[in-house]
Amino acid sequence: PERGGGAGGDGPAPGYGGGGSPHPAPAPDPEPNEECFDKIEKTTSFKDTRADSIFNKLKAGKKLAYTLLRAFTNKKPRLGHLYLEIEKIPDTQDGNIKYKVYGKTEFVKGTKHSVVIKLNALYIDKMTDLHIATTLLHEMTHASLKIHLMATFNHAKSPDEYRELMAKGYPGIVDYYSRYKSSDPKKENDYDHQRFFHNMENFISTILQMFNDPSITRERCEALFWAGLPGTTAYEELSQEKKARYEDLWKKEMERIP
Repeated sequence: PERGGGAGGDGPAPGYGGGGSPHPAPAPDPEPNEECFDKIEKTTSFKDTRADSIFNKLKAGKKLAYTLLRAFTNKKPRLGHLYLEIEKIPDTQDGNIKYKVYGKTEFVKGTKHSVVIKLNALYIDKMTDLHIATTLLHEMTHASLKIHLMATFNHAKSPDEYRELMAKGYPGIVDYYSRYKSSDPKKENDYDHQRFFHNMENFISTILQMFNDPSITRERCEALFWAGLPGTTAYEELSQEKKARYEDLWKKEMERIP
């Protein structure tokens, strides 16, 4: 597994975090007895914000968000720590095109058990509640995958044992990694995104369950779900009609953001 995390921003409708950045996040202040327990910690920048309220609603659910966060609590499997931050994240550049980054997930520098999810302070005040919820859930999926991979890596005593443990515990991850691992540094963690579409139903139902708002339609949720997965095999297999409709809904979502 990669030691770094990563930033999103690739594709026609970019913005969600990916994986594979060689520049880990700065380490937060160390906490006492950090190896003795696992936790979810909100930094000062995140506490008591709109994003914090949305995260609490996601966390209270019993669907995908609840499952993803289990690795970061003091209940088994107790795999690691999760930090939540809001900070300025620069846009990414691909040739002459700039892409906005709304969130990213990476390992905290110098650790093998601490992951940080960051939301972009440059845009968060303009993002809709639905956009924030979708970004958080997308990044929580990245965080859960990363900590499971690293926990297995830390437990294994050799590369052969690591491969054996991964094949036994996470055959789906091994399958997607073997099929989608790329030598292109910009796509070195494409397998991360290739796996997301399996969570679509849980992803959408988790979002819908936290909103009691008729404007939050399933189609709008689907548009934001796919906005984070451009270029994946599953996205390319969508009909042109669906892709056009989702891109149109995504553009309407982005009208608030300069």
